[in-house]
Amino acid sequence: MYALDCQYKYNQSFDLSNKIYFPDSSLNERINVSNFVVFQTNGLSIKIINKIEQKIELDIKYTMTSSWFGNQARSYTISIDPYGYYSIEDESTYSCRGYPCSIQGLSFLFKQPSNVTLELCSLCNLDICKNDGISCTNPQDCGSNSCVEGYCSNSALCYNNNCKCSADKIQCNDNKRCVTKGIVPLDVKPECNKSQECATGYIDPNSNLCTKSPSQLEAQKEQKLKDEMLLKIQEENAKKEQEAIKNKRTIAILLGLVIIVLIVIVGKIIIEKVRSGILQMEIERIQEEIKHMEKEIELMSATKEYSKNLKNSINEEIKEGIKKIEKLNQQIKDAENKAKISYIHQLKKEEEKQKERSKKLINTELELKQRIQKIERLREIEEERIVHLLGTYKKKYGKEFILDNGYIRFANNLFYPSQKGQLFHRWLFEKEHKRKIKINYEIHHKDFDKLNNNIENLEELTPEEHKAKHINKFNPKNL
Repeated sequence: MYALDCQYKYNQSFDLSNKIYFPDSSLNERINVSNFVVFQTNGLSIKIINKIEQKIELDIKYTMTSSWFGNQARSYTISIDPYGYYSIEDESTYSCRGYPCSIQGLSFLFKQPSNVTLELCSLCNLDICKNDGISCTNPQDCGSNSCVEGYCSNSALCYNNNCKCSADKIQCNDNKRCVTKGIVPLDVKPECNKSQECATGYIDPNSNLCTKSPSQLEAQKEQKLKDEMLLKIQEENAKKEQEAIKNKRTIAILLGLVIIVLIVIVGKIIIEKVRSGILQMEIERIQEEIKHMEKEIELMSATKEYSKNLKNSINEEIKEGIKKIEKLNQQIKDAENKAKISYIHQLKKEEEKQKERSKKLINTELELKQRIQKIERLREIEEERIVHLLGTYKKKYGKEFILDNGYIRFANNLFYPSQKGQLFHRWLFEKEHKRKIKINYEIHHKDFDKLNNNIENLEELTPEEHKAKHINKFNPKNL
């Protein structure tokens, strides 16, 4: 692995001469191919990336396999600048369209350089050693072999003398560790001699033990005096409350005796009055019962009159209900007549609409037949044009041509007669410009007519540019 951001690293030399390597496996001598060069392939093309600071020269070999033309060996010698790349797209890939086709048996041989020295990251526990200042749990994971307070450090001290203590801890003066605040009890020496370690927050300067501060001791004395004064006040209040309770009990006893005497006197008076009042109460009760009976008789008379009035009211409501029913029946009949007239009117309208639809359908069928005839005529003209073009090209170039997926191509491969030929517009572009088409580039018909192979109508584009041209063709703004 490259030593990009590694703090701890080492140099290692590799002899690359006279060895054949395969990108999909480890190299000999336990060397990983990805340290030097990276191969990327989609099965039809190859991209090689140089990952070192020197220019490299490689011999590339592979086999192009297809169900159409079988196996064909390929070889290239290429050179790549430092951190650059090179792409290979075999011309035979154009004949793979429509048939399974792939690259097999890819291998390479270093021609230059023969020796490479790389700066690699040091390994700790089979992984890249951690830099100083990175969090850790095991010292052996750090390049310095030192893990202080959870961070790698190049000494026994915290990294950069900052232990990054949490809020409940404080850093010791020796810059080696963190200790918890406020947990050391009285008369105990704190570990880092920090007053924040003490529960009281104070260290005695003579004994270096956690003690109470002078202000805390003074406050303790004041609190003790307050507690003693409060205790005395509470004792005096308790005595006063006991004396008050005794006085209340004495008064209550005296009052109880007075109440008993009064009850006896009042009782005698009440008994005499009760004896004379019982007879009077019985007379009053009989008079009340007589009045009650008279009221019941009056109520019964009133109830009889109410029943008579209620019967008359019910009869009137029945008559009124009969009149309402008759009125509703008449309204129903009127509504039925209106609905019948409306339905007949709507039925006539629908018949007229149906006639209009039939006329439109007949006109649409006639228009469709005319369009079909026009399309068939255009197809005949296009077929005549294709036959004319193929004949013209045959006379001009002395070769047989065919139509393939809308494009004109040679009937036979110039180099492999048993295979389909090259696309005519690519061949013509290279012939007129007297050079090969750039790798991975495509040839675009400017007017989007695949049969118009005039050299002015052809332009060389990247796949992305070519795709954008065809997408913009259907953009509403361009229509």
